[in-house]
Amino acid sequence: MINHHVLGIDEHPGQSCWDKWAMPFLNWIDDNNVQALGCEKIVSHGGIKIAGSVDFIGIKDSRIFLADYKCRVNTKGKAKRYQKDCCQLAIEAYMLMHLQKLPYLPKIRSIIVDCETAEHMHYEWTDEESQWGIRVAKAAASLFWMLRMQPVVKQ
Repeated sequence: MINHHVLGIDEHPGQSCWDKWAMPFLNWIDDNNVQALGCEKIVSHGGIKIAGSVDFIGIKDSRIFLADYKCRVNTKGKAKRYQKDCCQLAIEAYMLMHLQKLPYLPKIRSIIVDCETAEHMHYEWTDEESQWGIRVAKAAASLFWMLRMQPVVKQ
């Protein structure tokens, strides 16, 4: 919907039974003067051997930020988030910073979509949380490559 309605790059998607769940984010973009840059953009970093797909990249207050949608049940009106959400977004922000040669680490935001009510709850991760997420993602990537891709001990 963002690609069509905001960026004008996809043909009209038509009506969908999922519109109720998507429209709050489109409204948030409009209400907060957010400029959409792209959806489902692939970012990668050869040094840490990791890649990811960013749900949304935009500009708010003259700065690039990343957003990731998470559909969750039983939110009770709160942004139900997990450490893995932070790690995923933080490493994607880190990779985008390097790819675009940005002088700053983009902010990261989880958009929690309540599966039952279609309510959207936003959580902007702090700088400290982002730095922690980057460290964890780098460590996980390193461990993955050691154990799975370059094992010394064969099974």
